[in-house]
Amino acid sequence: MTDQAPPAPPEAAPRPRPPAGRARWVRGSLVAAALLLGVVVLGVDSWGASIDEPAASVRQPKAEGSVRYFVTVQDNRSRILHRHRYYDLLVGMIVSGRRDPSYGHWVRLDWGSSERPAIKNAQWDRTGVRVAFTSGHEVFVPARRFPGH
Repeated sequence: MTDQAPPAPPEAAPRPRPPAGRARWVRGSLVAAALLLGVVVLGVDSWGASIDEPAASVRQPKAEGSVRYFVTVQDNRSRILHRHRYYDLLVGMIVSGRRDPSYGHWVRLDWGSSERPAIKNAQWDRTGVRVAFTSGHEVFVPARRFPGH
């Protein structure tokens, strides 16, 4: 007497695959959304600036009965990712004994170096200020460009 072998289990039916067009549409939508998000983040990051101003600046020598000025270098960075954008040389006014970095004359410093420009010295006279940097560069800002002049 021979027993019959038990019946084989039924094969699991394969899952139906979504239509190829639908899968392609979902992947494309995800890629487009990721790209759009990246563009939005970079756009918002590039708008405005986070300005880092060192504590050191060069003040104009005291002159009787005149407005005093200072000169400093500002590091402008993006707000979110803090990417370096550029350096500015600022000639600003000293108001009530304090530097006012929100008001002044800015000169964009762009000479291709990635290191922060450091002021070596500044020579003030009636015609303006000549700023010498440790890199050997010099910038002259005429007095007529000073704020309040």
